[in-house]
Amino acid sequence: MWSEWGSNELMRLLQLYLLCGSSQPSPQMMNFGPITVGALVLLLAAALQPVHAAECSSDCEAEFLSRCIPHKQGTGQDAATAYSSCRDEVDAGTGPLAAVCAAGCGSTAAMIAAGSGSSGGDGDVDDGTGDVPSEQPMMPSLCSSTNKGRCDCANLKTPTSAWQGVATYTWWIDGVQRCVTTFTSSSAQSPMPVVLFMQCYAKDSLGGMTLGGGTASETLQQASRFGIAMFFLSTPDGGWDFGADGVVTDDNPQPCSTADSKDIAYLSAVFGLIEGSTETYDASKVYTMGFSQNGMFAGYAGFCFADRVAGIWQGGAGMARKGRPPTPPGKQVECTASAFDTYKNECVTQEPCANCEYWPIYPCFSASRPMVDCMQTYSNDAVVVASDTESHPDYMYEMLVAEGHDGRLLRFSPTEHVEGGHKAPQNELDWVIGCLGVKEQCSAACEEALVSCVDASSSASHLAYRDCLVGDSLAGTCTTGCAPTKAMLDKSEAPQTSLSLGAFGPAAAPQPRPSTSLCQQSPSPQVGGPTPASPT
Repeated sequence: MWSEWGSNELMRLLQLYLLCGSSQPSPQMMNFGPITVGALVLLLAAALQPVHAAECSSDCEAEFLSRCIPHKQGTGQDAATAYSSCRDEVDAGTGPLAAVCAAGCGSTAAMIAAGSGSSGGDGDVDDGTGDVPSEQPMMPSLCSSTNKGRCDCANLKTPTSAWQGVATYTWWIDGVQRCVTTFTSSSAQSPMPVVLFMQCYAKDSLGGMTLGGGTASETLQQASRFGIAMFFLSTPDGGWDFGADGVVTDDNPQPCSTADSKDIAYLSAVFGLIEGSTETYDASKVYTMGFSQNGMFAGYAGFCFADRVAGIWQGGAGMARKGRPPTPPGKQVECTASAFDTYKNECVTQEPCANCEYWPIYPCFSASRPMVDCMQTYSNDAVVVASDTESHPDYMYEMLVAEGHDGRLLRFSPTEHVEGGHKAPQNELDWVIGCLGVKEQCSAACEEALVSCVDASSSASHLAYRDCLVGDSLAGTCTTGCAPTKAMLDKSEAPQTSLSLGAFGPAAAPQPRPSTSLCQQSPSPQVGGPTPASPT
């Protein structure tokens, strides 16, 4: 019977069942008897892929979850439709997924869950045995068989050799389980800088631990090369909770309390992990990074916790302004978050926000030091760029200048070898480390050697850059893990660059408060509770 059904019919059936619930079934559902959600999901998965197809690779899963699904949802599609659209690309072997997915490969469990909009649950969650976890710690605790719940725990994975230095911590906040996964390279010099990598779309899956469409193992190799720790932050909701229902105004420029956002308590606990282990982590060198919505959240987290964050990387992000294009996919600054949840794109006419001015946060002046904020986009990124002077990175840069911060705007252009669009730059982590000055800058001799190496290569510039840095050609000339200079990074791609204080890499000196300043930075929000135990 089921083989006669198409994927669209089964998708609609699943949606109908989820809407109706298991009690009081609709007349339509009565025709199919007592079908469980789990059975429908399995049937749906079978309908959407060939019966004997091999399961999609981890690379494919990562691209599917962190790029394709969010992109489709950004165009207004719901989770089910976005899943179907991405599956069509996999089955046809077309689009960006074709580069990492075998045509017709079978969806993984995480891919199927994304299609149903499932985050794996929250609060009292199944630990995989059918029972609620027997332990529900209130502060970050190392994942174990008794507390793992819905977390995808790296330290419980096998083989353990594939997850060396990676550990997942879990705790409960207001009845909801939260997770964070940390990577600490055994070869790095302690205390080491920490980069907080935001990835809400992964819903705490380890498949989201990827940079630029690479694999988790490649991301860890890059972090090891630079000798940094990386914390992978996520949320069971599939989207971050920005402050004050997304309403940021001149009167309330930084909605950063726990009453404003449930993710403030989560962030505070993550900072506690870092500050509770200063022999391992350098708490004075903590940076946030993310792309798209995650880049917006990197900015929100960075300015909310400005006295605990040394710099911010906002890839494909910056600031949205009321009445200035482009409007973000979630209609921020035109609608509140709750209005968008109710009306979707129609919120702009059904319930427009009268007093919204900025999103996600306004960068108030800091007397202690200017915030380093690197914003990146491609000139053909239609999500954040409307024109040469109208873009989310441009709007944030304008406000950073007004408040005396250290803004660094990088506008990349597509080339014969790089298509651009709503994507991070090639060699993304190199740009993050170099622009923010996470490590000590590479020497002049290293810079000269890298430039000569790339110039001598016949490969595309971004590939030549990568080969020169990770190969043996610079051995003995470059200090391992040094931060690339701007001249070095320009050999990968050469963006149009604006530097508000003339600095790239090391932070600029403290500045007097400009006359254009609207507000002054407040201390980080204080969240009660003991300091989390140090990682082991």
